[in-house]
Order: sequence, then structure tokens, then C-alpha cells
Amino acid sequence: MNRESSEQIERERDYWNRRKMALEHLSIEELEDAIRFGQQNNIDEARFDLTLEVVLRSVYIKNSSDEKKEHIREIEGCNLAKDEVYLFLEYLFRRGDFYAFYSELFGRRYSEYYKEPRVHDSPLFLVAIQGDRKMLAFLLKHVDHDAPYNQGLYDAVLQHYLFMKLPDWGNLANVSGSQEELLDSVEKQADSLCVKRSPVLRMLLEADFPSKYEKLPLDYSDVHIVSIPGKGYRFIENGTDWTASPRGNGSSGYAHNDADMVRALSESGSFYPFTCECGIEECAGLWEPIQCLNTESGMRWYKPYPLPMSFIVFSPKPVLVELERALTAIDERVKPEWSSKPESEYGFPHAPFGTTYSSFEEALAFCRKRLKEIKVDKEQ
Repeated sequence: MNRESSEQIERERDYWNRRKMALEHLSIEELEDAIRFGQQNNIDEARFDLTLEVVLRSVYIKNSSDEKKEHIREIEGCNLAKDEVYLFLEYLFRRGDFYAFYSELFGRRYSEYYKEPRVHDSPLFLVAIQGDRKMLAFLLKHVDHDAPYNQGLYDAVLQHYLFMKLPDWGNLANVSGSQEELLDSVEKQADSLCVKRSPVLRMLLEADFPSKYEKLPLDYSDVHIVSIPGKGYRFIENGTDWTASPRGNGSSGYAHNDADMVRALSESGSFYPFTCECGIEECAGLWEPIQCLNTESGMRWYKPYPLPMSFIVFSPKPVLVELERALTAIDERVKPEWSSKPESEYGFPHAPFGTTYSSFEEALAFCRKRLKEIKVDKEQ
């Protein structure tokens, strides 16, 4: 590599960092500074898309490495964007190229990964499941209701609400009548269970998005954890091996975050049981956490990425038992060598770079603790 190429790479890296900081701070001033820097150095802005999707994820999604979000406020289970988010988005919409990037990005993604657009990837879907009515109303003024990635938006948000909020959603499967009657039934069930009504479903129903209803899965998924001697374990869902599934960076599978795997098999919440080998979820194309709802009828997962289906329900205890066995097998293999080096960063093929023996031990102890708690609950 010659000196000129090396310097250009450094300038592009500087430009990327400036854009990243502008997004982190939602600062129009910092963004304009980054744009001027890019223009002065002949940097192609299209290579660094700052899209609606990217902005909204930075606002709403709580990453494992970033527990606190400064740009939202949580009220009654809803994540509501603060005023500075609207100012930042209004500036981007005025620029014009922002909306073009937004549309083109979806076009490229769908042609590359999917046979048809997925409504679960729509920025409107992300906002709707946060329960942010104000932001949804703001965006409805700017987006095309008939765009491919907004087809069936109301149906998708309704499905998500049924699956992740109502423990007994199955009894609504045979409800007949209009969409209004179905929503009335959903809200009555929510009231009877003391669950907060969706603040956005009626807004979306009135917005009249084209319908694309698909029935939610009622059957349990076949989920297993299979130990791999010397290499960790595989997570198998209905015959699909997640460990061998393609990553966003082109490698051959996901690494496992053991502690989050235990939580995802035993708690309600949002977790990253899968990650990149480097430890950064986004590097593997995992832009959002898996949402988990632990109910008496089983564990429900909503996965924002299609591997192989977004909604699954399964019995978590057998899987947790399999996980404990797999982690124990790993411990027996690595303990003689690594227990004397608790801060070492190597030796765990299934886990991301930087995993230490002490952190692995904590995850194993956590798994055993949860199994004992489940056993006690069953006996009581």
C-alpha cells in the first residue's frame, strides 16, 4: 500500500468516527462538521449511510455494551424519544439525501438477503414496538405507506404484541370478524391480565397499511444445545445450526455469550445470547437483542434476524440442562490449563475474544443456580 492510499484510509476512518460521534450525540453541528470534512477530502458519503434505520436503532436499542441510553425516557413500559431526536431527524429529512439513502439501503438489503421485503426490518416497526406514539406519528408524515417494507405493518405489530405481551394469546387465534373486533378482543384480554394496552395499534389500524397477515406459530419449536468436544456447543433450532449460520461479516457462525444464554433461557427481557467472535454483536449483523418472555406455557423468543423464523416458543428447562452439561464439559477440558490464568483471553472456542476463565466460571455457576431455582419452583 502506497503512502497516498494509506493517508486516504486514515481520512475515511476519521470521517467515519466523526459521523459516529455526531450520531451518538445527535448533534447537528458535529454532523455538519463531518460532512464538510468528507467533502473537503473527496469521501463518498454513500459508503457511510446515515439512515433512518441507523438513527432509530441508536436511539432505542440497548446494546449489551451500552446499558444506558440518553436519548429516550421510559414511561409505563414505553421507550419515548426525547426532543433532540426529532430535531436531528428533521435536519436529516431536510437534507434530502437522507431519505434516498433510507430507501436504497432497504433495496440493497432485500435483494441481497431476502426474496421479499421483511416488515420486521422497517424503522416504523422498530418504533411501534417501543410504544412511541409521538415518533410514529412524526414518521408517518415522511414515509410511504405502500412501500414494500411497510406491507402488513399493523399485522406485524399486532403479532408482536400478542406474542411478547399476552401470555395466553393462543385463544385469539379463532377470533372472527373485522380487524376492529379483533383489536377489541385483544384489548379486553390485556385488561383482564392487567397488561398495558398497546399505545400504537389503533393508530396503525387507522393509518390503513396494506394487510399482509400471517398466522403466528402455535407449535413448539424443537430447540437443543449440543455439546461439541473441544469446541464448545451448538444451538439447534428446528434443525438449523446457529453456530454454523452465516454471520454478517461473512464468517461461518456465531459465538456464544454464556451468561446471556442462561438469561435468555430463564428470564423475561432483552439479551444477546449470540455474538461475534470479537464480542461486538453488530459485527455479526446482530443489530438488536433477542426479546424473551418467560411464561408458564414456555419460553417465547422474538428474534429480529431471520434464523430461521422470528417468533419461536419452546420448553426452556431441557435446553438449560443441556447448556449446563455443555459448559461443564468445557470446564473439565480447560480448567487444568486455564484456572492458573484467570485473566487469559484465550482457550474458549465457543466464546468471543476476551472471555476469561473467571467470567466463564461465573456463567457456569449462574447456569447451575438457575437450574436449582427451577427445580425448587417445580417442587413447591
